[in-house]
Amino acid sequence: MRFEQSLPEELQTMTTSGGGLCSGASWDDSDELIRVAGLLDQIAAEVSPLRRFTLARSLILDPFREGGADSPATGLQDLTVCGGDLDEPWDHPWDDAQDRATSRLPLLESAAWAAMRYQVEFTIDGRKERARLEPHFKGPDSTDPLDTDVQSKDLVDVWRALAKLVTAPGARAALSHLVFQSAGGREHAQVAAAAYIELSMAERRAADMVLSARVAVRLARAVGDTALGARAIEALERIAECCVLASAVHG
Repeated sequence: MRFEQSLPEELQTMTTSGGGLCSGASWDDSDELIRVAGLLDQIAAEVSPLRRFTLARSLILDPFREGGADSPATGLQDLTVCGGDLDEPWDHPWDDAQDRATSRLPLLESAAWAAMRYQVEFTIDGRKERARLEPHFKGPDSTDPLDTDVQSKDLVDVWRALAKLVTAPGARAALSHLVFQSAGGREHAQVAAAAYIELSMAERRAADMVLSARVAVRLARAVGDTALGARAIEALERIAECCVLASAVHG
């Protein structure tokens, strides 16, 4: 499948206002999109969710914190996430600093920062299993980032543009999956599924390989693409064979 590099026309003159985004932000060419897409590729190359989160914080959020990226040691880069597990909510002094920095993010960086903070969850709807990207924090009255069901159209449009520019399978899978989940579109599910299949072959841990291939199966079936679904099943079978061989070798 070919990934076009052109940008949606609406992004050429997009402006933002309110909601913590820098009012009046706009771009006239793709330079900033290309720059942020490169950051997302770099982040996606990290091998663990915690390392991806830490790098995303450093590359995307830190430049907008109080005093800038080079401010003294009381800044965000010197604080760590309690427990080291993004699946768990945390109470940490960094939260306030994060909120202040997030409020300064332009739309482009806000979309990139949000995209790196969803995680796959499998749910059962009737007899069907679904793979959904959920916010990394879900409280009784709010989520962080926003659930895709209530994300702004402007932010989803940026995800769509970035998905066409990123090259790392992890970044392409996440962004295309987010667009499909937020706005629909069979082609976005297909791009995401193909990227998840590619990612399943690149992951280092067996559990991550299985998860990526499993998501690909669900996305392909969600849009009725039997050929793509068959490729995802084949990926799962290859992973199983590799695990059996590895187990035999290591006793």
